[in-house]
Amino acid sequence: MFVVIPALLMAWVLVFVWNYQRQAVDFRLQFLPAGLAVLHGASPYGAINTPIHPATAFPYPAATGLLFALFAMIPSAASGTLYVALCIAAPLAALRALDVRDVRLYGFVLVLDPVFVGWQTANLTLPLVLGVALIWRYRDRPALAGALTAVLVSLKPFLWPLALWLIATRRDRAVLVALAAGVVINLIAWAIVGFDQVRALVRVTVAVTNTFHRWGYSTVAIAMHLGASRAVATGLAALAAAGLAAACIVAGRRGRDRLALVVACDLVLAASPIVWSHYFALMIVPLAILSPRLSAAWVLQLAFWCCPVTEAATWQCLVALLVTVATSWLLVRKDDSKARSVTPAASPREKDDEHQKDPKDKPPRVVEADEVVASAGFGPELIPAPAKLVGRFELVFAVRADGMMLLDQARVATARTLRRRKATGVLVGNRDLVSRPRRGRTAVSWGVRHWTPRRCDPE
Repeated sequence: MFVVIPALLMAWVLVFVWNYQRQAVDFRLQFLPAGLAVLHGASPYGAINTPIHPATAFPYPAATGLLFALFAMIPSAASGTLYVALCIAAPLAALRALDVRDVRLYGFVLVLDPVFVGWQTANLTLPLVLGVALIWRYRDRPALAGALTAVLVSLKPFLWPLALWLIATRRDRAVLVALAAGVVINLIAWAIVGFDQVRALVRVTVAVTNTFHRWGYSTVAIAMHLGASRAVATGLAALAAAGLAAACIVAGRRGRDRLALVVACDLVLAASPIVWSHYFALMIVPLAILSPRLSAAWVLQLAFWCCPVTEAATWQCLVALLVTVATSWLLVRKDDSKARSVTPAASPREKDDEHQKDPKDKPPRVVEADEVVASAGFGPELIPAPAKLVGRFELVFAVRADGMMLLDQARVATARTLRRRKATGVLVGNRDLVSRPRRGRTAVSWGVRHWTPRRCDPE
């Protein structure tokens, strides 16, 4: 049902929008003309003295114009069809990148209004969703995570909270890569388009913001619908963005990477001067990470069908706000429950030992990665020594029934967690770190003070 019904609905909608020429509206009116202009050496922002039409203006950086110049090289009908197909495939690929195995979600996500609007208008939102999912999947590979962040922010700067997330979670090398790659990408893009066009981009962006600031679902629009002036609404939006930025940093510093990403996605929506209904498709990523099966948090997204793309009424803005807040709250609760559920329960004997423990006992000493390898008894084929983990840290694993060990806590003050290719850890989907023991091998439950070998079933 979750596959057949969405497929039939998609087929009917595709026929409808093509018959009435309503497909790829943003692609045909904004992105393709900008790409053609760049391809022919003209400005994608129009002449300085020409009037700006906000519905067809191109308020995107030069890198975005270069991207769509590639689509301008092929016939317009074929390029539109190709880009719509890419937009439809993007959320499905995002779920796959996040290791979502519930088949129902692959059909359910296609009937969500933000996804439907995203591919029907054929804008950048759904490809950006895929990009955010890939950043999470490869978050512990600095070069790849940094390069992806640089590309996404260069294409649409309102995704700058992703860079803040890298900083908050202490991925310093990825931040440096993102900074270097972003500088290179933008220097090349603006050198091709023309550095004199920066002023034209600012002019277009200001004109579009002044026209549409009340039309969508941004913090400014919601505050103005409730009676605030634009100045007061802008101040409220700045306060909300500052609060969410602080929450993202606090969550990241505490090792709550998933929670920090949820807050970062909320910050994207809160800090953007214009928010259309398809922007809420960004919440697919934290939903897939923390709720990889169909749940109430996913069903709640159906409420966005009450919200039009533009010119929302006050109650529709409030519906969008309430759904986003409720979704974030459910995801925070799931993150808390996941953090608690992977901690091994203490046995009665351990509890007695805890009560009899001398309060003057010294805290467990800090051990180095090579000592961890030696104490655990692993050979170099399982954990190559050294494991690239140095400094103060704390590791707690729990052996699950499916034969995998989940990392509950990894606090590193002076270095990064285990690299993917330098340790047993494999980054998989919605899990922070998963250690997959080989067939017939012994998995080990790691504690702060001791290592207890336990046999777990092979996968």
